[in-house]
Amino acid sequence: MNQNSSKKAKLNELVVEISEYLSRGELALFCGAGISKNSGLPLANDLKRNILETLLQSKKEVKQVMKAPCPLESFMQYLFHPYLVSDKNLQVTKILDIFHEGVPNSNHMLIAHLAKCGYLKTIATTNFDVLIERALSKEGCTKGLNFEKYYREEDFASIDFDALDDKLSFFKLHGSIDDRDSIRTTIAAVASKTLSEKRMNVMKHLFSSGAHKAVLVLGYSCSDTFDIIPQILSVKSSGKQVFFVKHCRDSNAFAIKTISREIRENPFRYYPGKWIICNTDLLIKTLWKALEDSIGEYELIRGDFDWSREASNWLGKSKENLCVKSFVAGWILERMQSNSPLYSKAGDIQLSEKARSYYTRTLDFAEAANHTRMMMVCNLEMGRICLYKKASTEKAKIVNYKKAIDYFCEALRLAASQSSRDESFVATCYQALGVTHASLREPDAARDYLQKSRKHYRRLADKRQVDKGLSNSYIEEGVIYGKVEYKYEKALECYIKARDLLNGGSENSGGFCITFGNAYLWLKEIPKAISYYEHAKEMSNQRGDIYTLNVAYKCLSDAYRVIGDDENYKCYKKKTEGKRG
Repeated sequence: MNQNSSKKAKLNELVVEISEYLSRGELALFCGAGISKNSGLPLANDLKRNILETLLQSKKEVKQVMKAPCPLESFMQYLFHPYLVSDKNLQVTKILDIFHEGVPNSNHMLIAHLAKCGYLKTIATTNFDVLIERALSKEGCTKGLNFEKYYREEDFASIDFDALDDKLSFFKLHGSIDDRDSIRTTIAAVASKTLSEKRMNVMKHLFSSGAHKAVLVLGYSCSDTFDIIPQILSVKSSGKQVFFVKHCRDSNAFAIKTISREIRENPFRYYPGKWIICNTDLLIKTLWKALEDSIGEYELIRGDFDWSREASNWLGKSKENLCVKSFVAGWILERMQSNSPLYSKAGDIQLSEKARSYYTRTLDFAEAANHTRMMMVCNLEMGRICLYKKASTEKAKIVNYKKAIDYFCEALRLAASQSSRDESFVATCYQALGVTHASLREPDAARDYLQKSRKHYRRLADKRQVDKGLSNSYIEEGVIYGKVEYKYEKALECYIKARDLLNGGSENSGGFCITFGNAYLWLKEIPKAISYYEHAKEMSNQRGDIYTLNVAYKCLSDAYRVIGDDENYKCYKKKTEGKRG
């Protein structure tokens, strides 16, 4: 038997194995952006690169930003500055329109055929698009009758996994383009690394507790490093067989490895199963043909939508949009610099300085276009760059802080000139001034500005936004009492106010538990501090929140060092160093 014949035989054996799981109703599907590529929709990195090439001035900058381990959802948050998204005239969210486009390809149609025939009962996807829904509709499947679709946080919260019936359960983990609020919620959560316990329950069902015995993973790049990947890794005790398909363009390429032996970029290394390297189109064709008697004749279907052309024309070339384009470029560089330690070490481009240059151009464009709102927002961000800029001496730090104050005050002056005041923006500026004066160790001025910020937060119509703003303000005031004035009881009082505003919901946040733990550490109530740190550790571990878990380990090592518990100190110090590695 020659090499090609051997590969074909192995492919057929694999298809038989997958088909047997399907025929028994024991296979679930987990899919990513790769299944929609043949419909003309982008892969995550292709979309990111296209956007960056549209916004940034040099290939060097594009290359620098592309180095980041940054999921698409987090990257998209960098495009949607909150004070630009709220201005409907700017249409900064128009880039999402591409996910409305395209027609179902062979991948989507096979999924729909399998669902219609009852072979497939569970589908989970990270995709925004509605191509699976369109394929199901083509096959006569109706939402509510033949399948249930879950894509909002409240949907995930209401699922009784033990009571799921024979209908197809379709989970859209990152939201759906037919409800943009669901996408914005996901984008904000992923960007802030606030992992959803409700989504975690879906992942547990998919990879651990569901009735199915195997999961086929298609078109998934394993790039969701802030939410999905940590959750997959946290579900270690699973008997589910995983068939992970790693796409290869070469239709002659085919290899199968034991999944646990593939270490690099493999969140499924703790699962039983197979790591399959092959051309996905060929696999889909072979699988479809093996089931033709049940699901109908194979169809090769591709779309001709050109997403890159639509993405390149995203912001247009008007004066107003040139202004937005320059600002968004600066905002991306600023957020990348502050959120990824990779950038402080990599390459010779200082991203915060580059961000400042884009903001300077933005101010020029904004003044020429008489765009006051853009000038407001730009001054706010210029101030933030000064506030968080690294400085080699204490004197240089003070200079930066004073520059930040000038920018924040200018942002407030411009906001006051608007006919309709944006209370949220004003509150944010006052809070930024409070933080800056706290950094200058001027607690009275800092508290005064935080009180002003709370006055404006209270004027907002959205109670959740009010409570979140007030809570953040009280946390900052607690930091002033704790780190500037060493009044630890007062700090704790502020943290309690912040917690109560969120109706105790903050107690389910690992970050908030760490804040309380720090307060008790200041008060030398070490057992209470350790209790909060342990709670943060448990929640972070359950949700797959690696960042907060690492912070909890460090806090625990510090707490045990204070009380002289050398064994636990070394244990958690080692865990912290292990996570960094």
